[in-house]
Amino acid sequence: MAELVPGDRRPELQRSVLEHDWSATPLGAVETWSPTLVTAVSTCLDSQFPMLLMWGPELVMIYNDGYAPILGSRHPGALGKSLSVVWTDVWAAAGFEPSPPNSASWPRSSSVAAPAPTSPMTRADHGRAGTPRPSAALPDTMRIDLTGKKALVTGSSQGIGLAIATGLASAGASVVLTGRDAARLDAAAAGIDGEVTTVAGDVVTDEGTAALLAAVPEVDVLVNNLGIFGARPALEITDDEWRRYFETNVLTGVRLTRAYLPGMRERGWGRVQYIASDSAVAVPAEMIHYGMSKTALLAVSRGFAKEAAGSGVTVNSVIAGPTHTAGVEDFVHSLVGSELPWDEAQHEFMRLHRPQSLLQRLIEPEEIANMCVYLASPLASATTGGALRVDGGYVDAILP
Repeated sequence: MAELVPGDRRPELQRSVLEHDWSATPLGAVETWSPTLVTAVSTCLDSQFPMLLMWGPELVMIYNDGYAPILGSRHPGALGKSLSVVWTDVWAAAGFEPSPPNSASWPRSSSVAAPAPTSPMTRADHGRAGTPRPSAALPDTMRIDLTGKKALVTGSSQGIGLAIATGLASAGASVVLTGRDAARLDAAAAGIDGEVTTVAGDVVTDEGTAALLAAVPEVDVLVNNLGIFGARPALEITDDEWRRYFETNVLTGVRLTRAYLPGMRERGWGRVQYIASDSAVAVPAEMIHYGMSKTALLAVSRGFAKEAAGSGVTVNSVIAGPTHTAGVEDFVHSLVGSELPWDEAQHEFMRLHRPQSLLQRLIEPEEIANMCVYLASPLASATTGGALRVDGGYVDAILP
């Protein structure tokens, strides 16, 4: 194969790409490309984008500013796979060894010369006026990889907690499930594809927390999901109920954060999350004790984020909207009547009790989990001290 020498052969190579019959050789089917075509595409694009393999989060910009001007209308509009995967295939078809993740080294083979380093590009460098963008290397793709990280999710035998644990495991993390019922934890763990550990116990108690910390002395990701809820007229909530909601929904997370945050800070990396609720900022009249506990989580999260400032550890809360779980089904039926079929009961509940929801349906647990998995990842390194909404537009405000 000819050497990849940026610059001097670009006009010729660009012409070969433009003149290629893409209908006969789709861009996604790189295994069918000839060595000449691989060289042409690699050269005319990579001479302009020498850090392409490390630009996962900006692949759309690369397409707009790079692919489109070179391939023009001949470029197929719909790719069968992501551009990052396509480029992995390009290197494989060309006989390259792929670069290590987050490495600035250029892919090499015995017949290919690496291009000389170039100065950081600005948007103007590739055809669009604008201010310089950061030159720091970005992750190679938007795929979240938590391999090697240990994640603990409290209250994870069902519902939102189980969905979060499943999502973290699917991203490669080893996951610890906690709950009071060992049998339910085992059943939940059996449905997760990945490395899963279960620790049965009541972390609301000092003894349960001590047992958990003994079994799992350190984690990289802590998701404080454990919580209770229920409807009660405001003037009928007893002191014991106020204490129970605070100790369960707030103090358990505080206690675990206090235990795990120092280790995260020493290692220079960690993620702490609190699963809050739209009730934190739109307190429902029928459960103000629950709303109080979730409002407290926003303050706790922000405060611990300040404690972790500059350490590589991020702390955030997730404002979950009305979510479809088994517990919520019971709650909905308690408000609208148990005689209604579920679909009708859900509709009636949203109409009567959550009419401001823009989603106009209950959120699925996996939709909450998607946000949590992102926040647990390196991609969320600049997101801390925040209250991120996955509420279906329930809270009628631009900011929490």
